[in-house]
Amino acid sequence: MKEQFPGYYPPSGEILSKLWQDAIFVFDANVLLNFYRLSDDTRNTLFLFFEKFKNRIFVPYQVAEEYHRNITNVVTTQISKYDETIKELTDVKALLTAKRSHPFFSKNFQLEVDSFHEKFEQELKQKQLEVRKWLRDNPIKERLATLLENSVGQPYNKSNLETLHKEGADRFSKKIPPGYADAKEKQNEDKYGDWIVWKQTMDKATADKRDVIFITGDEKEDWFVKHHGQIISARPELLQEFITITEQRIYIYTADGFLLYANEYLQSGIKDEVIQEVKNTLKEGTEKNEQDEQSNEVGEHDHDNSVTFSPDSDNVNNS
Repeated sequence: MKEQFPGYYPPSGEILSKLWQDAIFVFDANVLLNFYRLSDDTRNTLFLFFEKFKNRIFVPYQVAEEYHRNITNVVTTQISKYDETIKELTDVKALLTAKRSHPFFSKNFQLEVDSFHEKFEQELKQKQLEVRKWLRDNPIKERLATLLENSVGQPYNKSNLETLHKEGADRFSKKIPPGYADAKEKQNEDKYGDWIVWKQTMDKATADKRDVIFITGDEKEDWFVKHHGQIISARPELLQEFITITEQRIYIYTADGFLLYANEYLQSGIKDEVIQEVKNTLKEGTEKNEQDEQSNEVGEHDHDNSVTFSPDSDNVNNS
């Protein structure tokens, strides 16, 4: 029965171990964009990991296109976050200043608060200035471009895209995943992004005759089976389709889950705090990108497909 319904059964430990040694790593656009949202230390840790395994990385053309279209949005959002934090800090200082007519704080403590506020604000403004420079001179974009120089797939021609759009429209009308959840948010051809990424990933697996580990951050219903808001597994029909068409397996992880398992299977030595920051930041970034897509019709797609192997409920997904 497992051979007839492989999408419903997680892999054995032996198969999973072999996968980690041989599979292609395919990263979604939201994972690449997350580099702009992370702290310097965490970003450098991820760069070192990516560079170590760069020969196993594949980026579908659709992913690369969506990544480039959304860089400016992500950077300007980061700049705005600094403004918001500075304002909040100023509000707190104003509140404390208003209380000085009451004997709540000693004079020394008030001086310490003023000094902390000044140092904190200076640090925020300095970091904001650095991020603002990314709009003109972006070292993160340059480093990723060098890293992925030979990893990006080829685009489909116009005729193939037209065919895929028609197929996508038919799939969406029947709620065949992936991508139909984007149909309401995106009214143009951007809504087919997930479907095209899925197709390009299958093409790569077929051509190279290799399994795939897909790393993403999307948690929409057209990728996951959920129960009370919690991810239970990838959509089994997706996993079944991938195996049927490519004769290979696909294993999907959220970004933090991928790093967690990379420690186990690749001895990557990535610290827990790095994994936690990636998890928190990707979730925030995904929510923001979805809002941007609705207001600006900018086509970033995030997605996630997987059967869940979550030792600590961290949305670690594979199939």
